[in-house]
Amino acid sequence: MCKYIKLTEDRKKTIDQFKITDRDEHIYKSLDEAVEDALSRSFKDINFRTLHEKSECQKLVEKLRKNTIEQSETPCAFCKESKMVIEIFKEGQVPTITNYLIARLKKADFVKNFVVYFSDEMLNKLNESLFDAWHHEACTIFLDILQKYYPDAEYGKAQKIINMMFKHLYCMNFGENKSDWLVLNEKYFEHCHLTLDSFTLEWFWREIGERNNIKGLNNNYKIIKGKIDQWSNLQFKSFEEDVISRTQRLKKYGTCEDSCLIIVKKEKKQTSSESNNDSKEVCERRYHYMFFIDIIREFFSKSNTNAQDENKSKGYNSLTPFQAEFYIWPEIQLHLTAEALFGQSIEQESMKEELIEYRKIKNATEIKEIEEKINNGKAYQYEKDRLADLTNIKDMNRANALYKKMPLEEKISLLQQKIDLILKYCNNRKREESSNGT
Repeated sequence: MCKYIKLTEDRKKTIDQFKITDRDEHIYKSLDEAVEDALSRSFKDINFRTLHEKSECQKLVEKLRKNTIEQSETPCAFCKESKMVIEIFKEGQVPTITNYLIARLKKADFVKNFVVYFSDEMLNKLNESLFDAWHHEACTIFLDILQKYYPDAEYGKAQKIINMMFKHLYCMNFGENKSDWLVLNEKYFEHCHLTLDSFTLEWFWREIGERNNIKGLNNNYKIIKGKIDQWSNLQFKSFEEDVISRTQRLKKYGTCEDSCLIIVKKEKKQTSSESNNDSKEVCERRYHYMFFIDIIREFFSKSNTNAQDENKSKGYNSLTPFQAEFYIWPEIQLHLTAEALFGQSIEQESMKEELIEYRKIKNATEIKEIEEKINNGKAYQYEKDRLADLTNIKDMNRANALYKKMPLEEKISLLQQKIDLILKYCNNRKREESSNGT
């Protein structure tokens, strides 16, 4: 079985969903180079501003930036582990937090483990359980190093880096030239996880959680949105040694809710009556990382016929969760963008006609008459107030809910109609102001 294969049309179509400006320009001569580049690219997906670094480590990096650290100076415990604080940057690298952490990861064999993963030996024995074990070890190595600098970093940060690295590596060209693409064998990515972030978790809730579109769990089990944590706060839950396969875990999920959840500590907001000495932490139960991965895998499995029919209509039938994410991520982005624009536009007076059409408001005739007056610039204030009463906020909320459930094509079409209405309204106002001015 070959480590590299020719780029197929199906894979090119998938890769083209992932926009990287300089991807087509570079040819990778070795796996080491590719993995290091994938790591650097994936670091851009971590928002370090949400984390709190150790002050002594911050001071060290500041000294590195200013080139004021001396060879004899004793670094903090965090930096002692590298044993070569200065030499990390000896090749002319810019001394940034990202470069420092990447250098530490290299010394911890993080990159080496990735290179070993893409070996002939691994390719011949790879299965879902083996991949999950390898993935967890990679996340653990990454998190151990990250937490030495950012103690509050959670498993969610690690999974995103590892999963994004696979996504970048899936797209890389190992051929002889730009047109003759060689890519890593598809089998290496067969069991990869769908990257969990704010967009894919929103997709998870809409497609699986909200619609209870799950096969393999107890039919009475309902996913609760309030127990879905932010992606960066996701944690890993350990199972007994005999619960190592997805089928076994799904069985546990369906019979014991505790297996779906993990206890996490949350910062508690103090009330005005509480003193500063009161506890600021509270324990809550949230779905753990592997719960999402198992449910998503089951959703895309061939045994889930309902989901397969829907996936086929959406254009990602027969894809693995990893491959499907290339399409899911930009699609859910478009959904959320369209919904945000719609949510803003329905408060505009010129948008009420669309609310009538979609909500079938009883007072449609009266509303339409007032809207025509508004569009013609002949409405009195009391008529505008009346319009506000007829199209109250509850109707707007229901219209938003209706719009949210529409297919993407219909959302875009309706949004275009709304944009046309806004332009018409603006043009009418301009003509009105011009006529008043003359």
